[in-house]
Amino acid sequence: MAETSCGLRALHSEVIDPVAAVHRGRVIKQTGDGAILQVRSAVDAVQSNGTAGLRPRSTL
Repeated sequence: MAETSCGLRALHSEVIDPVAAVHRGRVIKQTGDGAILQVRSAVDAVQSNGTAGLRPRSTL
């Protein structure tokens, strides 16, 4: 369990936090291996999503 927690913290500090900073955003909530970011524009949202290699969740 401790290894998983350390791995998730590393993911956030190495991937998610820098992406948020580059795209003028901030982390609102960390959700396991993902995060909810607040960014200033729709363009920043799309670019940050692609930068981290993430895909939007389906709302269906």
